[in-house]
Amino acid sequence: MKHLTLDGFLTVLALLAALYAVLSPVQRIRLSMSWRSQLILAVPASIAILAFELFDLNPPACPSTLGGMCRYLELGAADPGVPRKFAFLIAFAWLIGSVYIHRAARPTLRSLPELTQLATSLVDEEQYDDAIRLVEPHLELIAVASRRRAKIQLAHDRLKDFGPVDPQSFAAFSRPRGPGPHPYRGENLPDWAARPVRALATFVPAHKRAKEAASDMLQLLFHSNRLLDHIVDRRPHFGVALARLDVYGSTEFVERYLTRLIATPASALYQELAGNEISESPIGYQLPERNRLLHYLFSNPENAERLSVWKPIGDYVKRLLAGDERQGYWSHLNGDPGWFERERTSDYSATIWVRGWRQSG
Repeated sequence: MKHLTLDGFLTVLALLAALYAVLSPVQRIRLSMSWRSQLILAVPASIAILAFELFDLNPPACPSTLGGMCRYLELGAADPGVPRKFAFLIAFAWLIGSVYIHRAARPTLRSLPELTQLATSLVDEEQYDDAIRLVEPHLELIAVASRRRAKIQLAHDRLKDFGPVDPQSFAAFSRPRGPGPHPYRGENLPDWAARPVRALATFVPAHKRAKEAASDMLQLLFHSNRLLDHIVDRRPHFGVALARLDVYGSTEFVERYLTRLIATPASALYQELAGNEISESPIGYQLPERNRLLHYLFSNPENAERLSVWKPIGDYVKRLLAGDERQGYWSHLNGDPGWFERERTSDYSATIWVRGWRQSG
């Protein structure tokens, strides 16, 4: 009987440890998210490899249905022998499967607390790019979990609240409004009949920790001043991704985000304005999709209304005119108007002010 060498076993362990050591924090969290799937793959593969290596088991014969293909699939008997060659093929398939699982792994509601903890640590350590790369692909899951709109959360809540409720309670207020009772909510059933259905909620995960973690994550993304500075300076379009979220606090974030963009002459907002095309009409701008900030915030009136994008712009202009942002700005506006054509793409607030003056005139 042939045995695995201790040196070979230690080499494999050292290689795995080295690979884990060079993984970025983002890759490590992704690896931790898929450990169950990795374990399901690793256990049978490890048992099969050990069995073929230690006990020289013969691999299964090629199915006769493959016919002539079998001659290409059969392993030669030369050293190191058929069992060890087959064990190598199992290990290779294990490697391919493990890489695929790692790349395809996605956070779930169960992994949101760990995801939030790591993102918070990255922000605290000022590793903002890693934090954004970790969170950005999963913003929709975070938003859904924070509002308890994931399917499993909805199922739990509907079972828990099934049956008649006090019309003055919060549960009644939060239910869909409309004339008459809602049969699918059990509102027209007696309480004794609805009670067994409510008992089923104990068998459906509530995922309260996922909701709390998602809410904490959004608080971090919306209210961290240092992270906002990094978003404005380095990752401005991540701010657009946050603005798209239909969650509580997004409007306040957009106000702070736009205020910071307007107050930063080198920001992406000014760059897009400088490269934006003026429409053929006397007043107005074209908003092509390549200018992602302008296109999302201003091309759709519904977005502009929902996010109240007029407020940070108007507030900033008011502060400018009051001299709180730049001393002497009022005198600058009332001076020689020849500067407008020269600086209209580099002074966003002045552009708005002059265009408004032209319209009113």
